[in-house]
Parts: sequence; structure tokens; C-alpha cells
Amino acid sequence: MSSTCVLDPTCIFQPNSTADVSADVSAAGALFNQHGCTFSIKGRGHSTVPGAANVNDGVLINLRNMDNITLNQNQSNVVVGSGNSLGDVYRALDPYNVSVVNDRYDSVGIGLMVGAGLSFFNNRDGLAIDNVESYEVVIANGTVLRTILSSHPDLHWALKGGNNNFGVVTHYTLRALKTPGGVYGGLVTYPESSLDQINDVIYDSIPRAQ
Repeated sequence: MSSTCVLDPTCIFQPNSTADVSADVSAAGALFNQHGCTFSIKGRGHSTVPGAANVNDGVLINLRNMDNITLNQNQSNVVVGSGNSLGDVYRALDPYNVSVVNDRYDSVGIGLMVGAGLSFFNNRDGLAIDNVESYEVVIANGTVLRTILSSHPDLHWALKGGNNNFGVVTHYTLRALKTPGGVYGGLVTYPESSLDQINDVIYDSIPRAQ
């Protein structure tokens, strides 16, 4: 864990539902503005940017209890609560031979879905944010919105890389991928003496326009 994440909030609010978040944001928003109260939003924890997922002498909204994972009936998408880690998601979907375009590390929080998201599926399916079908987000006045391309499209676009600057994202609807036969991933390292051979193999394996 980065030392930039270890801060000391004055109080911690742990909602159990989107309704809890909505009620808290609606009630606290004006109070925060009036008194200049700082706050931060944390899912399971990922960002090392100071103040992005914790706060000194302010209010921490910790979404850890919002850890539901629901695969729809035809297994085309999955709704994931913001309190999950990526390992939680992988383990929940694995029995169904289904996965999502997610990060590569078990303990990383799902909040990367408002950042970018590097995955073992990137080359084929794009970044994690490219595979978010909708966001459930609580905006500053406590209103709950569900963003898709045809509903609140500007906010939907802004959340894909806008991190926690536009509201409290409570749930993500992610495109599900069929993974028959399992998915394997990891790191392979080579000594410096092998770099010439590796470069030759990579060059020869890249399709080139005729």
C-alpha cells in the first residue's frame, strides 16, 4: 500500500445501499459547502493519488459494504457494487465460465472502472472503461442517475476516466465475456541477453498490411 493512502479522516461513513449514499449526500452537501468540509470516496482502494481515496481531517465515504455481484439471466452483463475487489468479481463469475474486462491484480478495487483499466483482455476488448455499459451514480444534490449512452450521455462519457470528480458511483454494469476453458495470465521475464531474439519473435508475429 502506498503511504499516500494512509490518512486520518475525522469520521467514516459506510453506506449499505445506494439509498444510504443518496440520503447522506443530499443532507451533507450543503453542510460540507458551508463549513468547507473536505471529503473523499473510497471503494475497495486503488488510487495512490493523495486525497483520492482517503482524507485527513474530513469525511471518508467508504463503500466497502456495497459488495453485491449479480450476473444477469442470459449472462451478457454483470452488476458490480463499488465495494468489491477485482478478485471478488473474478471468483464470483468463474463458476459460470464468464469474466469481465478487469484489472490483473486480485486486491485492486473496482474503482478503476472510472479510471482506465488494464486487463489481460485489453488487446481484444479495449480498456475496462470501454466495457462499462452503465454507471449508477449519486450526484451532488443526492439524485441517483443511471448513465448509459442514450441517457445522461455526457456524464456517462465523463465518468470514463473522470474518476470520482462527478459523483459517487455505487454500481457498475459491465459487459460479460464468455471464457470457456478458463483464462490464464501472469508475467514472463527474460534476461537482457535474450532481448535480440525476443524482438525478432515479436516483429515476426505482428501482422502487417500487405
